[in-house]
Amino acid sequence: MRWKATESLVAEAPIDRAVTQGDFAVVAQIEHDLLAFDCASRRPERRPSVQAGSQLLAVAANGQRVLFDNAGNVVRTDGEGGEISSLPLGADVELVECYGSRSALVLLVAESVGEPLGVPQFSFVVCENGSDPKRLPQTWQRRPAWWFVDSASMRLYVYGEQPSPPLAFDLPSGEPVEIARGFGQRWRRLELTGAALRDDGALLAFTLWNLEQRVGEVRLAPVDEPRNKVAVILSSSDGCPRSPCWAPDGQSIAFRAGAAESPLVVCVELAAQSTCERLTTMQPDGALLWCGARLVVQTSERTLELFERTSTEPS
Repeated sequence: MRWKATESLVAEAPIDRAVTQGDFAVVAQIEHDLLAFDCASRRPERRPSVQAGSQLLAVAANGQRVLFDNAGNVVRTDGEGGEISSLPLGADVELVECYGSRSALVLLVAESVGEPLGVPQFSFVVCENGSDPKRLPQTWQRRPAWWFVDSASMRLYVYGEQPSPPLAFDLPSGEPVEIARGFGQRWRRLELTGAALRDDGALLAFTLWNLEQRVGEVRLAPVDEPRNKVAVILSSSDGCPRSPCWAPDGQSIAFRAGAAESPLVVCVELAAQSTCERLTTMQPDGALLWCGARLVVQTSERTLELFERTSTEPS
């Protein structure tokens, strides 16, 4: 597998977040505006800024903006319009993801509990039109290390910190779903740095740091058969891998590696697990995602690079 940078998408201001819409568009959040890049025409389209009196909470994976009404602490969506839910005054809220429909949201809420110090407590809240906010049963004393929402299965996957196992929740019911049995007790010796679910929902890819062997690893775990053996597909000396993301065809996984302040982008194909390609360095905490068969990497505060496969064999 060989990769080549084929296009640069440059914004006029630092990019806060970038997401993709299907095979054709990259949407970048820039302060309170959105900038949409059509990957066919390469033409950027500026979308209107948010209304006065609101702040842009985040842009969801489907490109939808989510607004936060500071006066009433009400979450709104500009695509649907109107109020979704009121949240507790003083809560610190951020978007996790939309799921199921454009009007269903999962939020991470931080609230101060106890006196006199006001210790923060983190929890996830599900908001839908016409329903009261539903808080999931688990709480954390620290901000969870990572999480993601699978819209197809309507599950939230979340990891607090080592030595706790990863958790999953069924969003319609709020009930926990066990997913860590495939690791046995070995997860106690592993620091999970990220996870991603393949589009067909069959495999979870975990990036992790092996605390015993002091190496980074990428492992695959079956979702529907959690007692099956967890496969190690890559053991890396490039440092701690993190932020995995599946290609839409389910045959490649891209992830960050290297030093946290200057991460590398690495891509591995399942058909050739013993080899991987190091694409480029990227912006710390920048976007790493797929737009169809292209890999989108944020290489600076204002630049997104599009990478494409040029051949299946090294030249």
